Amino acid sequence: MIIQGYTLLIFQFFILTDSSLFKLVGVIMGIFAEHNQLCDNRSG
Repeated sequence: MIIQGYTLLIFQFFILTDSSLFKLVGVIMGIFAEHNQLCDNRSG
């Protein structure tokens, strides 16, 4: 899947950068997860 490829890329990116970025991405991923749930609730 394409998403798996992106996840690996992001994971490699984090290994090379500060752990502070981990928090930023955690927030972003949380927002995406909530957004997806809202979309699912609307359609379902």
